[in-house]
Amino acid sequence: VVSAPFRHGYAKGTIYEGGVNVPLIVTGPGIERGGVSEALVNSTDLFATIMEMAGVVPDEAVPDEVTHDSVSFFAALSNPDAPSRRDWIYADEFFGGFDGVETADYAMRAARYKLLRFEGREEFYDLHADPYEYNDLLRGALSAEQRAAYDALKAEILLLRGSE
Repeated sequence: VVSAPFRHGYAKGTIYEGGVNVPLIVTGPGIERGGVSEALVNSTDLFATIMEMAGVVPDEAVPDEVTHDSVSFFAALSNPDAPSRRDWIYADEFFGGFDGVETADYAMRAARYKLLRFEGREEFYDLHADPYEYNDLLRGALSAEQRAAYDALKAEILLLRGSE
C-alpha cells in the first residue's frame, strides 16, 4: 500500500524513503518511554543493540573469523538526542541470487542528504527540506554544501561497492 505523502511506485520494494525508512518501536529497561530518535540505524544494528541490552559485548561473543558491521544504537534508545553512531546508511535492491548478480538500485544517506541510483540514473535529495524525495537536486545546480555532501556520499559508495 502506498499512501500520501509518498508517490505511487516509490515505497516498499524501492530504495526511496518509503521503502527503506522503517519505524522501529523498542521497549525495555533503560529505554526512554515515548522517545523518538533520528539516529541513522541499519537493520544489522539490531544484533549489537540486543547484545548490549543483554549485557553481552558482541566482539567478545562473536568468533574472530566472523565479521560483523553491527553498531549498537542503545544510546539513542536511552537518550533520543544522542548523536548517531553512523555517518551514513546503505540500502540496495537486487533481483536474483547472490551469484554475482549486479545490484540494480542502491541508496546511501547521511543525516541530511541521500544519493541513490534508480533504474540506472543517479538522484540526490535533501531529506531535511524534501523528506518525501520529490525534488532531485541533480536536476539543477548544487550549492557548495550540496556538492560537498554529494561528493562525500559518492566516495563512500565507490569505496563500499568497489567501483561503478
